[in-house]
Amino acid sequence: MLVLTRNAHESIVINDNIFVTVLPASEGAYYQMRLGFTAPSDIPIHRKEIWDIIQQEQELSKQFPNIPMEALKQLVYECRRGYKIDYPFLLERIKQFGTK
Repeated sequence: MLVLTRNAHESIVINDNIFVTVLPASEGAYYQMRLGFTAPSDIPIHRKEIWDIIQQEQELSKQFPNIPMEALKQLVYECRRGYKIDYPFLLERIKQFGTK
């Protein structure tokens, strides 16, 4: 892991086309920092917890190829507890979906 120190309005460049800029913290945000991202539109940028869900959906789509991706996303959404997926409940919902 590369660790860098940056001040507000300073940037980091990744791969010549992705810019990460440290933005000034908002008033009262004591331990929060804000980051701004500039990247080509074909490069997806996600928060880690959202990226984890996307990866889980893709893995489930490989395990259950007979379920359309949109339906699988809906089932995952229904089975989320915050950013965690309740897998026993999800598997039960997938079984129910398969019997429709």
